[in-house]
Amino acid sequence: MSIADPPLPPAAASGQPPRPGPRRGVLRWTALVATIGVVVALAGVGVLALPVHSPLQDCGSTFSFLYDGRTDVMGDPANPPKGHTRAEVEATNRTPCRPRVADRAEVAGGLLLGGLLVAVVASGIEMTVRLGSQRGRRRRRRITNAPGA
Repeated sequence: MSIADPPLPPAAASGQPPRPGPRRGVLRWTALVATIGVVVALAGVGVLALPVHSPLQDCGSTFSFLYDGRTDVMGDPANPPKGHTRAEVEATNRTPCRPRVADRAEVAGGLLLGGLLVAVVASGIEMTVRLGSQRGRRRRRRITNAPGA
């Protein structure tokens, strides 16, 4: 060991491998939580892409129904369209596409926004921890490289 070499930390001098600090565990957890947030947000996008059907009308996907501004098709139970029964027409009139699409859009929006929020918060925590870790390393380098240290 020469005079220019920095002193070894106590764990390395004793021959034991250095223990990972608590920051490493935080970084693993934030990465996992951010990944889960992204998966939840993608599930919300998947819910928006699922098709909605009624006996008389193919509503399309939730996103396309809302984006295109489609309207509900109401049938006349006294004169049902060819190939459909009176019961099918009454069922469609009771539950048209718009309320079913709205119910599904609420779930999809909650998943999408919740997942994105979780991912952004976890990423922010990870960036804060990494920035603090880099600052600590820089301080330690300055102290060990200081003249007279």
